[in-house]
Amino acid sequence: MKFPCPKCEQSGISLKDKYRLSYWRETHCDHCNARLCANPWFLAPFSLVYMWALAICAFLYMFQDAGAMAFVYALVAWLVIDLLNILLIPMSVMRSLGPPAPDLDTSADDDHTGKQA
Repeated sequence: MKFPCPKCEQSGISLKDKYRLSYWRETHCDHCNARLCANPWFLAPFSLVYMWALAICAFLYMFQDAGAMAFVYALVAWLVIDLLNILLIPMSVMRSLGPPAPDLDTSADDDHTGKQA
C-alpha cells in the first residue's frame, strides 16, 4: 500500500514511512525526493488523544479494579488511534535544507577584537 506524495501526486510513500510520520519524524518521496512530515496542526491533537487514552486506561487499572482488561483497552485504543492516524492525517511538504545562509557581517576585523584595519 503506497500513499500519494502531496508534492508530485505519485504513490511514493510506503505504509511504514506514513506510520513513522505519526511520531513526528520526516520521510522522503521515492519519486521527487521531497521532504515530508505529518501536518502538525492535525498531529498535535492526535498526540493529545494518545495521552488521554493512556490516562483513561491507567485510571481504570488503578481506581476501578479493571485489572488486565485495562491493558486490553489500552491496546485496542492504541491500535484504533494508530489506524486513524495513518488514514486521516495529511502529509505536508517541508522546505529543503539547502545551503547555509551567508554570514552577514562583512566588516574587516584584522585581529578579531572588533578593531577596524
